[in-house]
Amino acid sequence: MPAPFPDKPFVGMPGSERSVEISRQSDRIVCYLARHTFWFVQAILFLFGLLSTYISWTFWATAEGAEAPLYFRIVALPFTLILWMLFFRNLLGQPRIEILLSTGELLFFKRRTGQPAFTILRQNVAGFELSEQFYGSLGENYWRNLVVSVSTTDGKRLALCASPNEKLMQSFVTELASILGVSNTGASKQTSPGS
Repeated sequence: MPAPFPDKPFVGMPGSERSVEISRQSDRIVCYLARHTFWFVQAILFLFGLLSTYISWTFWATAEGAEAPLYFRIVALPFTLILWMLFFRNLLGQPRIEILLSTGELLFFKRRTGQPAFTILRQNVAGFELSEQFYGSLGENYWRNLVVSVSTTDGKRLALCASPNEKLMQSFVTELASILGVSNTGASKQTSPGS
């Protein structure tokens, strides 16, 4: 069985094949959501948004919809609004993490802005961990992801990104450890499903 509460990474979608990309630039390393994953999520939100809009309109604007239970009619509106808000919020930009090579700061962006949502300074990083975690399943097959996490000196742990691509995640954690001058706290592997 997979862990009951696997980590939710800041960037990436667990279980998704190659959902993150890592860009190496002259002054920084950037970890962001892969373009194909972004457009897949947007297509799903758009289609469900259209369907939910049609259902909401049917519930409130037609005689047949007026016969539907009131709780269906009430729940349909906020659900539709949430779908469209997520769709338009994603258009403003996806989360990304930037690691500045000069200072070693980890900058966390929730949208496409110049100001990070929060920052972890180099001196506050205690170490990195590459862990193997399992998410969801299709029958007997579980989605295996490698999750890169950072530990801070005040005892907090934050999952940075996740991907099933082992080579990509190992190179990322090695680069982080060398840039920040901290050790990799080791790769922890969770037991495989069914064992």
